[in-house]
Amino acid sequence: GSAKRMEVIRKFAEYGVLKNTDLLVSLGDVASAFDNFNATYFDTFLNIFHQAGVKAPFYPVRGNHEYRGADTDRYAEWFGRPYYAFRYGDVLYIVLDTGEERPFRMKSTFTWRTDTESYFAEQKAWLEDLVKSDLFRTAGVRIVLAHATPFIFGGRWFAHNINRVAGCFMGEDPAYKIDLWICGHVHSPFRYDPVTGDTFGPPGNDPKRKPWGLPVYDKRRVSF
Repeated sequence: GSAKRMEVIRKFAEYGVLKNTDLLVSLGDVASAFDNFNATYFDTFLNIFHQAGVKAPFYPVRGNHEYRGADTDRYAEWFGRPYYAFRYGDVLYIVLDTGEERPFRMKSTFTWRTDTESYFAEQKAWLEDLVKSDLFRTAGVRIVLAHATPFIFGGRWFAHNINRVAGCFMGEDPAYKIDLWICGHVHSPFRYDPVTGDTFGPPGNDPKRKPWGLPVYDKRRVSF
């Protein structure tokens, strides 16, 4: 909830985690739903960083929960197009919108805002132009920032979304190579090696995560 979110950010500041921060990135799902976008995203999230003295620029990533609620249109009003790219030094960050975790259904209030076929086609065309640009070609490091994992994790719809937008990064021999994919959604820290297929990270208290390849909880096995 909002109180816990504010407490965590303040603790980060108190412990010095945010000291000398160069940039802030949200990987999406700031809240479960957005019926009052300003109150949720600013009053209980971004403004807390400001109050803690953080002056770093902020780069948002839209998660599937930013699609939910009566006030979700304000996301684009505040932040513009949800997919974009920026350079920080020699690093190129590619921000992708991976959409909802479930397909669009006309009679479903859960996904009534997720008829994204044309939107994803536009995002794909943008990415195809980006990977051919000097911005991409001259970058020393290329990092994708996205809410969803680039592999199947607890559901196939995200994988479908990613493949139709960013298929050029997928597979054993991708057309264009990136160095790292940083994502959210899973609610547990982990690292996935696409070469070996190994996944490292704590499954927490959710026994359903064990079949997905996360090892039994052991902090000594978590490395990033």
